[in-house]
Amino acid sequence: MIPQNHKNPLSNIISKNNFNTIFEGIKQGLRLDGRLATQSRNISIKVLESGHSMVSNGKGMVMCGITASVAPPLTTRKNEGTFHVDVVFSPCANPELSGHLSTKSLSVSNISSALEAAINDSSALQLEGLCIAENSHVWHIQATITILADDGGILTISSISLAHALQNFRLPSVKFVGSTFSIDPDFTSPLPLQYIPIAIQYIFVSLADLEESINKFSQKLEESGDLIDHNELLQNFLDENTLIFIDPTSQEEGISSGLMTVFVTSNGEICSVSKYSGAALRTESFMSLIKHSLSQTNSYFSVIGQLESLQSLVAKEVSLVSKSTLGSDSLAAGIEQL
Repeated sequence: MIPQNHKNPLSNIISKNNFNTIFEGIKQGLRLDGRLATQSRNISIKVLESGHSMVSNGKGMVMCGITASVAPPLTTRKNEGTFHVDVVFSPCANPELSGHLSTKSLSVSNISSALEAAINDSSALQLEGLCIAENSHVWHIQATITILADDGGILTISSISLAHALQNFRLPSVKFVGSTFSIDPDFTSPLPLQYIPIAIQYIFVSLADLEESINKFSQKLEESGDLIDHNELLQNFLDENTLIFIDPTSQEEGISSGLMTVFVTSNGEICSVSKYSGAALRTESFMSLIKHSLSQTNSYFSVIGQLESLQSLVAKEVSLVSKSTLGSDSLAAGIEQL
């Protein structure tokens, strides 16, 4: 689960010019990068060594590495291995993080918790298959995700990087001699994965009383110079007149009034849905987003599947070009009913 404080730490303070430019564009159905509301960015996946993956969505980039170590089991689950996700925000990911370290840490915690829950709570990874010797030794799988550059949609590309890294990781074999065992790195096997989950993110942008709100704060904007407090402005944009965008940039996250995340598994099932803040959704609109999520993740899983067949080619890069019409009719129909 993602805590209610879901905001991108870079979006608490946004520039006055960016604020006005973004809002003027979305009132006309335009985004700064030219995408449609229902269109995600191009995704590039780079194959590295076993258990590693690098994913970018243009300006944003993350890298995931998987390691395995032998550890004692949890006292309450003595025949199960363990899985944990750590997220590291590189200092060079975005210079605007300077002075916002506490907020940054919370954001990192949100991403880590969401990814770890998607794997553990859905039993995507069969933890029983990580048991070496019951009550004694199990495999501990550690995933470390490093955010190299942030341009919004970090949870989506982090989940893709994690999914690909887990699929191409190989676990060393264990050889028993009597009651003792040894690790043989020359013989490996895949992780006991049932499926892999990928996150799709949507933001809600309220346009209610936009002009009145901007005029109301115009004097304060002039007094404060180029920076405005996003959280204070946010209180004036909560209404049923709402637009929905998939795969938000960091600037779009900065003017959003709500967030919805849908985790979809590689076998086509909804793993979890989280919605925080923002306008209430009609049932038809909610189902349109779910349907769109299923279509969108099919493209991602298809590319990851293609990469599996190319695993012997180190640093082979495959790009996924988003389809601008993917699910746009059904999503737009749902949005119109808000």
